Amino acid sequence: MPEEINDDIRAYQIDTVPIADSIAISLDEQLAALKGDFFYCQFFMDDQAYKYRLEPNQWQWRTIGPNSNIVSFSVRRIYDPRS
Repeated sequence: MPEEINDDIRAYQIDTVPIADSIAISLDEQLAALKGDFFYCQFFMDDQAYKYRLEPNQWQWRTIGPNSNIVSFSVRRIYDPRS
């Protein structure tokens, strides 16, 4: 197998805990600002920060009560030897 191929696929489905309207708005703005670009993040299952991208470039925002929301999205680790 060539060295460039990485079989360590990291893809996660993220569902926030219930968050307040102001936090959901902020997260929505941050996700929209990515415009399909990558970001660095260390999810709780990671041992360090890695480069990720929303996959697909979309997310869902559900209101579950007064001032209580859940935001859901999927991410996939980006393997870039230049980073």
